[in-house]
Amino acid sequence: GLPDGTVDADTIASAAKGLGEADQWRVNANFSSADTVIDANWERVDDRGSAAPVGTGMSESSGVFTFPSTGYWLVSFMTYCAGTSANWTDAFILATTNNSAYNYVARTRDSCEDGDSHTSLCCQALIDVTSTTNVKVKFKIEAQSSIEWYGHSQQSETSAVFLRLGAT
Repeated sequence: GLPDGTVDADTIASAAKGLGEADQWRVNANFSSADTVIDANWERVDDRGSAAPVGTGMSESSGVFTFPSTGYWLVSFMTYCAGTSANWTDAFILATTNNSAYNYVARTRDSCEDGDSHTSLCCQALIDVTSTTNVKVKFKIEAQSSIEWYGHSQQSETSAVFLRLGAT
């Protein structure tokens, strides 16, 4: 790690090789919403010294993420937003075990009360991927009213990290 406690790309890549699978995706454009599953503008993080996926990497289609292998996976979801009149903002990880019905598996909440108010949300879930066909995740945001959620093509503002921790 670096002196301020952050971790550089080389440290992540070195640790991830022991994991066998690691990947990061981000939303590459801003969007406004009060309630939506993020189903567009996802891209794999692959520039500015970011670690390339270790292993096969995740696949994504219309906001649904498919795991490349079974095992215990740590999924982290981060958002960055600015409020205009929203008193609360939520971020969720949803998972399915039957490739159909999704359940909320992680949630975080914060406030974002005016035009000068910005907040970041982060939640995590440990997913037992017993089937790469049936176990999938997607990400949802909610706010009391429509607010701006940030995305960028050169830095991660709304993003997800996937780490395979071991076999099931």
